[in-house]
Amino acid sequence: PFYILLKPKVSIITPFINAESLVAKLIENIQAQTFEDWELIMIDDDSLDGGGSIVKNFAARDCRIKMLNSPKYRNEKSRIGPWYARNYGLENAKSDLVAFLDVDDLWHPQKLELQLEVHENLGVGVTYTNYFTFDLSTRIINEYREFPPLVNYRSFLSHNPIPISTSMINKSLVGRGFAPTFLEDYCFWLEVAKRIDGKGI
Repeated sequence: PFYILLKPKVSIITPFINAESLVAKLIENIQAQTFEDWELIMIDDDSLDGGGSIVKNFAARDCRIKMLNSPKYRNEKSRIGPWYARNYGLENAKSDLVAFLDVDDLWHPQKLELQLEVHENLGVGVTYTNYFTFDLSTRIINEYREFPPLVNYRSFLSHNPIPISTSMINKSLVGRGFAPTFLEDYCFWLEVAKRIDGKGI
């Protein structure tokens, strides 16, 4: 198909590093989504393998895919984890609606279609889904994890109830984005929950 994207409905952000064995599967998984009005922003965080070249080849054939190189950080020793690349993806996202997908995760083919429907019908700023854990090499499902239908700031005080790859968020709520820490997604959701001021997400 031929696509002309001025402003996609949703921007998908995926940082990766040394993920040559994973990036093609992830991109094909997104291309198989029943909802097609998306952009996929792949941020190469200084890979040393051929993952970046694979992404570039896909991007040359599908204009919905954007390949970025994570810019140099002023203190490379503190640039550990995907927080910096995710923030760079947020800066370059065209849509007002953002979804995150880690490079070693995959989505159900109807994930975007069904989540967008719920997101818009409820008129909320954040939605998230239940998910399966599975063996990446065999695709054998190990466990189904279900989350409460409504969470608020108090829900985050003991643990992180929103796995990043299940989430969809209005870009206006991301604030400063991800903090430079190993727990960047947990800190991110704490800040979002504060911003929503206890109304529940």
